[in-house]
Amino acid sequence: MYSKKLQNTAYENVKTNLAKIREELDTNGLNILLGPKTTGRQRHFGTLDEIISLCSDIEGICPVLDFGHIYARRNGMHDAKNAYLSTFYKVERALGSDALKKTYIRFSAVEYKNGNEIRHVILEFGKPKFEYLADAMKDVEIAGTVICKSPILEEDALRMKNIYESRPLKRAY
Repeated sequence: MYSKKLQNTAYENVKTNLAKIREELDTNGLNILLGPKTTGRQRHFGTLDEIISLCSDIEGICPVLDFGHIYARRNGMHDAKNAYLSTFYKVERALGSDALKKTYIRFSAVEYKNGNEIRHVILEFGKPKFEYLADAMKDVEIAGTVICKSPILEEDALRMKNIYESRPLKRAY
């Protein structure tokens, strides 16, 4: 992981520049949603906490949660519905329930090593499992957008859609 000094410098640089972009868009009447994304490498800016902090510090941006990246950074986070729910609850506690209505989710199964994503893999053969994410999304009524990042994009996007639509709607809390 990069040093604490570099983390702080990186955070301030990203925050300053993202705020400038947000201000420029607003000044020009461009209603474009900006979203910093979680990254899949230990030495890169973009932990879940960093992304949540940015969204808390800058009005008008929302988190982009890349669950393949989060999974890789955590060296294979526990692959169950509760792991996804805890991420959603963390976002909701920090940013409010409206944040979950705007959140973008990027998903693919990944190959990883030492907390770093190596590559995206086909949904059927990899982890994390989309079924758990679909259940968690239904439980908290996620209204955001899900983006498939699989190497076989069209097939896995349809597979994800079918999995999601097969899950019952329920509120977990």
